[in-house]
Amino acid sequence: MELLLEIGVEEIPARFMAGALEQLFTKAKELLAKNRIAAEVKATYGTPRRLILYADHVAEEQESFIEEIAGPPKKIAYDQHGQPTKAAFGFAKNQGVSVEDLKVRTIEGKGEYLVAVKQYQGRKTRELLPAILPKLITSLSFPKVMRWGEGSLLFARPIHWIVALYGGEVIPFSLDGIKSGRTSYGHRFTSPGPFEVSDFASFEKKTEEAQVIISPQRRRAMIQEQIAHLAAQEGGYVPDDPQLLDLVTFLVEYPKAICGSFDPRFLQLPEEVLVTSMRGHQKYFPIYDRPVHEPNRKLMPKFIAICNIKTDDYRLIQAGNERVLRARLADAEFFYHEDRKIPLSHLVESLKKVVFQEKLGTLYDKVERIRRIVAFLVNLFSSDKRFSDRKEDILNLADRAAYLCKADLLTEMVKEFPELQGVMGREYALCAGEKPEVAEAIYEHYLPRFQDDDLPKTLPGALVGIADKIDNIVGCFGLGLIPTGSEDPYALRRQAQGIVNILIQGGYRLSLTELINQAIQLLEGKLTRKPEEVRDEVISFFQQRISSALSARGFDSDLIEAALASGDDDVIRLLNKLAALKLFVDQADFGSLMTSLKRVINIIPKGMNTFPEVDAEALREEAEKRLYGKLQEVRAQVFIGLQQEDYRKVLQNLAGLKRDIDTFFEEILVMAEDEKLRQNRLSLLQATKATFSQVVDFSKIVAERG
Repeated sequence: MELLLEIGVEEIPARFMAGALEQLFTKAKELLAKNRIAAEVKATYGTPRRLILYADHVAEEQESFIEEIAGPPKKIAYDQHGQPTKAAFGFAKNQGVSVEDLKVRTIEGKGEYLVAVKQYQGRKTRELLPAILPKLITSLSFPKVMRWGEGSLLFARPIHWIVALYGGEVIPFSLDGIKSGRTSYGHRFTSPGPFEVSDFASFEKKTEEAQVIISPQRRRAMIQEQIAHLAAQEGGYVPDDPQLLDLVTFLVEYPKAICGSFDPRFLQLPEEVLVTSMRGHQKYFPIYDRPVHEPNRKLMPKFIAICNIKTDDYRLIQAGNERVLRARLADAEFFYHEDRKIPLSHLVESLKKVVFQEKLGTLYDKVERIRRIVAFLVNLFSSDKRFSDRKEDILNLADRAAYLCKADLLTEMVKEFPELQGVMGREYALCAGEKPEVAEAIYEHYLPRFQDDDLPKTLPGALVGIADKIDNIVGCFGLGLIPTGSEDPYALRRQAQGIVNILIQGGYRLSLTELINQAIQLLEGKLTRKPEEVRDEVISFFQQRISSALSARGFDSDLIEAALASGDDDVIRLLNKLAALKLFVDQADFGSLMTSLKRVINIIPKGMNTFPEVDAEALREEAEKRLYGKLQEVRAQVFIGLQQEDYRKVLQNLAGLKRDIDTFFEEILVMAEDEKLRQNRLSLLQATKATFSQVVDFSKIVAERG
């Protein structure tokens, strides 16, 4: 039998919908399974005004089941004459069965125990659904909820009706005064009246007749098709925009695309301003004169809007959309012309009046910190041959960009369109005659703004971006504003991940610990927590982001953990180590090497972190002398290999210790009665372990590779 549930509501925000439908599907399956009701949950559907669940082959009654509950051991439950004891009677009473009905079962590894066997007869599904469906509705969670009227129910928006049918019959229940039934409603404006449904087929048919397309996938396809058709009619192209497409899909119940236009004079505005006004504010699709992959494409003075109504004449709707956009673009045009009258450099002093964070000072204070971190980074990067010849030039460009990077926050355009910070900074810097590299760095220092966003392509952009982000991260951690669970109001995870990805993409070499210490030093006197606590927590925070970045590049989690445990905080060096380690662990003899190394690790007493130097004169047996001699040779090779960062060679050198380690354990009694002899042998093994640990912590690596 089929089950249909429709929750009729006032318009739910589009961004809530995808998650709500996913929850509805998952929780319906869970609740039915929990109640032992076999069912095939087919799909969930949704529009701004309704959430719909459709399930088929829903069993008419619960599955019956038998439960066996273990009680006391048989030897306690019966006396020597085989008669039930007080333990048996007490167990039977607690389980609601007679002592004669108790059984004896052998429990593996424990022996014979008394068990109570209970048989549960399944109830009719129709009897259970009146309790299950309200529970399903109230289990849905949303980013924001509300209460309405005098009721106590919390939901995304007020619920107005509920359709609940099982096998064509109404499942009766009441939720906060709203009674379930078989009556649904059509499109709010064009077909608002009620209609009755008997099953899912009639529901789908009647909703469409009432100008409601319940399937998000179908509405999305309709919008795509209509957009492509209208753009082609205008001789233009609309780039793929899945995010906007998903959004408008959940803004409408019956989509209709219309094409509008705006005054070509507005094309003189920066493209980002036009796109932000259309896409970000009005949810319009901009039209370009050529496909996205072709160079020199330009915006056309056209747009496509998706309206939520079916009518014979869309001219009034078109005019309304054009009027709204015209007002926005006129404002943007005014801001653009006014902002360009004042060069960015003249706005910097005004940053002294803008608080960045109450305890961290003004935006001007932040800019000064960014400039000092940039200078610090330039010195760190100066050993890189790519930049050593341009050190002074790069410092001048990056310092100028850092000085100007927050000035556009005071422009009227950015006040009206905050998402254009950086974009307008670049535009206004170019207008003021700043060097293109400076202007680009002002824009790039905000990158990445979201997951999978672009990263800075220029060194000045990377330098200012890293400096800005590390100042934000250390400042927040220093005040105890640390991300917890899913909460990250200051986007610190994204910023830390951004720094890691910038370093990896650019191949930039630096010690994150040194960078963090520099940021802490510049915030001296402003932080409310101890510097060493802040440093340790920020390092740990970055290790999680590094782990994520390395995992995304295909490295196994145990290898990543082993590399990070070595204490290395140079992301590029970690990447190179892991590349060599990945090849090394895939060799056929790696497992046997790890077996030998584990013996070394395991025999060293836990908690003993310091050992005296090995006394070569006290080595008695040939096997321990050979291991010591080989260790000295390998240590020298490892030192050179680490200096050259030739990790493949280093790992092969370490593998050369295996034979002597094996011989040592075959012929030497480590835990000798002579304390000095025992201590010297442990020191030799500790030195062996320490030599391996210079590269990675091998104790974290899984020997058996899958």
